[in-house]
Amino acid sequence: MATYDELIGVLDDGPLQRKVGVALMISAHTVLSGTPDANDRVYAARVFEAPHTTARAAMRYLIAADNGLTVAQITGASDAAIQTRVDEAFPILADAAAGA
Repeated sequence: MATYDELIGVLDDGPLQRKVGVALMISAHTVLSGTPDANDRVYAARVFEAPHTTARAAMRYLIAADNGLTVAQITGASDAAIQTRVDEAFPILADAAAGA
């Protein structure tokens, strides 16, 4: 389990942030290809407009959600594992961004 200090340091991990950003764009595309609710649609547009900003915000949520992992487990997560976590988090992040 990582310490709080270690977890906040993960926010500055550039490769992880880029992976989360790509995963968000893939999630947004998937959501928009279906029948998204209003919050998901607005958040997907935000992801495409500001991928770096939304990735950083998503990382804060993901780090909090996965706080029982080690830094190595977080930063070493596979693309598939990151995509799964982002897909699960997308509706939560969309609702939070909408203030729901």
